[in-house]
Amino acid sequence: MNVKQLGRGKFMADYHTRHTRERKAFQSRTEALQWLHAKKAQADGGKGGRAMRRTVESVMQEWLADVRTRQAPRYVVRCETAMKNLLPWLRENGAQRLDGLKKGKMDEYRKHRLAQGRAEQTIKNEFRTLCAALRWAHSNDHIPENPLEGKRYSSKVRHNVVPVPTVEQLQQVFEQLDGEARRIYWALLALGCRFASCAALRVEHVLPSGRIEFKVNVKAGKEYKRPAPRWPFVLPREGYLFTCNGAAWKESTLIKRLARACKRAGVPRFNIHTLRHAFATYSLAGGEGVGVVMAYGGWSTFAMVSRYRDNSEDYKGYLRAENECGYLPRWVEDDEMEKE
Repeated sequence: MNVKQLGRGKFMADYHTRHTRERKAFQSRTEALQWLHAKKAQADGGKGGRAMRRTVESVMQEWLADVRTRQAPRYVVRCETAMKNLLPWLRENGAQRLDGLKKGKMDEYRKHRLAQGRAEQTIKNEFRTLCAALRWAHSNDHIPENPLEGKRYSSKVRHNVVPVPTVEQLQQVFEQLDGEARRIYWALLALGCRFASCAALRVEHVLPSGRIEFKVNVKAGKEYKRPAPRWPFVLPREGYLFTCNGAAWKESTLIKRLARACKRAGVPRFNIHTLRHAFATYSLAGGEGVGVVMAYGGWSTFAMVSRYRDNSEDYKGYLRAENECGYLPRWVEDDEMEKE
């Protein structure tokens, strides 16, 4: 199918298929192209009907074969999992063919998956996988139209964030720790940084201006800066801020002590990184801004902190007005505090 210019100032449109061939002369190239497009649309009318009678599974299999050549294995596995969940339901509900796949079917599928107890994010990923396959097939002329064109996921996805202990549970675990472990436990909750960064803190990192600045053991080599909290204990004069038997803390040591403290307190066991989740959750629940929490905790993107906002709504009730420390454990005189 092409347009060829003739010597007499006319244009020859040549349209041919496997079985037929047709030529026609026109006064301009525009008229010739319009005629060719009309012939192609007329021929595709019958093919379009046959193409829309294809099964969704065949289209997704072709798309998946193309994805395997372009995407990472982890993404391929996610797509295969989505297909295993999606295709059986479409077959059972009369939407196995493209002409039977309506936009309302996806709302029914969402209700079905929610009734099974699936997370909104999981359902949204399955919906996106199907839409990606249909867009690919349409853009490569495998199907004349995308039956889900313009369809959007109808529900706001609530981010799945690790649940954090209540303020009372944090206090109970704190009371079961010894003096050295209490210090770094309190600091992890107050600073919100990772364990490696907290364990690397030295006296010289706390500036006279009341700020903490350091680059040691910070992810991606970025500088960690934030105002220092109001320490409820006396800081050492030199060396590491938090030590275990005179040396820097090891993560395995604190993991063991934290596990024993959770068991003695009768609190469900949680790991060290949960204290970082608790910092973000309770800070947002207390009215702190997302940008402030992002800077204090050292997160690199706004979106990483925004996922804690939904979770923080459930923890506002744990923050009592009479507790001056907020969510932080109460440090009293009996807790080996030395005043100067």
